[in-house]
Amino acid sequence: MSHYPNDHRMYDLCDEYGIYVCAEANVEAHGIGYGRDCLPERPEWHHTIIERNVRNALFYRNHASVFMWSVGNEVGWGEGLSKAMDVVKKLDPSRIFLGFGWKHVDGKFGADNTKTDVTSGQYSPFDLLRGFIKDPRPHWLSEYSCAMGNGMGNLNLHGVLSGENIVIAADRYLKRSGQGELAVWK
Repeated sequence: MSHYPNDHRMYDLCDEYGIYVCAEANVEAHGIGYGRDCLPERPEWHHTIIERNVRNALFYRNHASVFMWSVGNEVGWGEGLSKAMDVVKKLDPSRIFLGFGWKHVDGKFGADNTKTDVTSGQYSPFDLLRGFIKDPRPHWLSEYSCAMGNGMGNLNLHGVLSGENIVIAADRYLKRSGQGELAVWK
């Protein structure tokens, strides 16, 4: 649904209408880096990463629509995310885990994550996607288009591969008006 926990009413609607949800913890670090110094590798961030994942799981674990947990988005991979997965698996062993585990180390940019149940990538070129064929885990192209403004390119390339995982396609269409009513965004 988004790269952070959504309003609880959205999860209620997904439960009611049978929409599958990958519930993602609010752990994101655009631009900080994906290498050896990424946030999950920094011990001073481990508590925060674990706490956000635990709260996400505690809050949404009773929703039937949630079929998978995501430990974070575009944050690199490291011990902090591994520890968060261990704690959440104790709270809810019934769901699988997705981890966007990219790292840029020694001039190579690629997945550095063998712990999650599902591999993931974003805006991946097909030659990189072919590399995941060797991995026995399912691969989920978790984001492949951004619907900000009128920029919806590449749908002909990736849309047939993974379903509909488009970032910023929501959160901008409803607004409150008056006494708490929801109105269509104009």
